[in-house]
This record gives sequence, C-alpha cells and structure tokens, in this order.
Amino acid sequence: MYMDTLNIIIAGFLLLSLFLIITGIIVCVFLPEQPGGRFNWGKKGRSSLAVGLPLILIGTAIFLLALEPAYDRELRGKYLEQARYYLWADKRYIISGGKHKTDKIVVDDDLRIALNDHQMLLNDMDRIRSNYDWAKYKGEPIIFFSDDVQRLRVLARDVTCCTYSLSPLYLHRPDGTVLKLTDGVKEKKYERSAGPRSLFFKETYELGVVQK
Repeated sequence: MYMDTLNIIIAGFLLLSLFLIITGIIVCVFLPEQPGGRFNWGKKGRSSLAVGLPLILIGTAIFLLALEPAYDRELRGKYLEQARYYLWADKRYIISGGKHKTDKIVVDDDLRIALNDHQMLLNDMDRIRSNYDWAKYKGEPIIFFSDDVQRLRVLARDVTCCTYSLSPLYLHRPDGTVLKLTDGVKEKKYERSAGPRSLFFKETYELGVVQK
C-alpha cells in the first residue's frame, strides 16, 4: 500500500514536470510579441522568454529527479524506508550489535532473523564475516516497523573454516528502552577435521508486545 502511494507521488511529480515544460514551450512560442529592446531575442521579446525558459528549466529538473526512482525499484524502496523511519517512529524497532542504534552486527558467517515467523533478514550466501569488505551483508542494524512484536527468532551458522562468532544483539524499542537479547558468541576456533559448525546459535525471544 505504501509503495503504491509512493508510486502515485512520483507519477504526480512527472506529470507536474511535463506540465511545466509544455507550458514553458507554449509561452516561448505563442505568447504575443513583447518589445525587448536590446535584449529582444529573435521574434519574441524578453517577456515571453523570461517566463517560458524558467518554466522549462524547472520542469526539466523535476523530471530528471523523479525519473530515477520511477525506474529504480531499489531507490524507491530506500525513499520509502526513509519516510517510514521518521513517520512511523512509534512503531520503529531496531536490532543492532550494541547499546547504540547504529552499532553494527558482526556474524561469522551467516545470520537469519524472523519476526512472528516472518523472515526479516536472510543472509545465507556470504559464507564470510559480515565485517569483511566483500560481504554482501555488512552488519547494518535491522530496522522494522510493527505494532505486533510477539516473537523474534535468531539463527546463526558457520559454513567455512575455521572460526565462528556472533556479536551481542540489542533490541531498541519505539519508547526508547533497550533490551539486550543476547551476549552473542565470542569467536571460537575448531579443529579443521571437525568441519564447520553449521548451526551454532538458535534462540527464540517471546516478547508479546502489542501496541494499541
């Protein structure tokens, strides 16, 4: 629903830009000639150009700004998340790797987090620590919006040699309180012959929070 609303807003800006561009062209071409003195460009005077050209430039600028999110779903999603971050502050939860909302999560190797049995984060393909430069998931805090936070499920697994670890996890609630979910798992090594510890962390947190 919210993505549809964002699409409507983007479409509105595109239509506005086209309206301004067309209006500017009409003004420049069809506005009756006005004497422009030494600034008279061609057949039309400075009056028509002074009105028409700014309309064309403003319309073009709006069109270019709205065109990128119109064709880029990922960018539209970012705009939507930014809007929701501030407009839905009363439903905003953040899972981070520390006491601060911006603290990154460090996991070696992969992490899954589900809210009420609905997957929020599925990092199954990296097979490397999240703080490595080439990791796809780089440990960004997980932001979600909900008025029904019954249960959080966290799974962490290791799929490559030769260590495994998970940073502490903190849940930041909309009212400003912070709940420490786990101390995490300090980095541990294992014998190469033992093979990777596929699943080394598995916890379910029953929170039972329903906001009215």
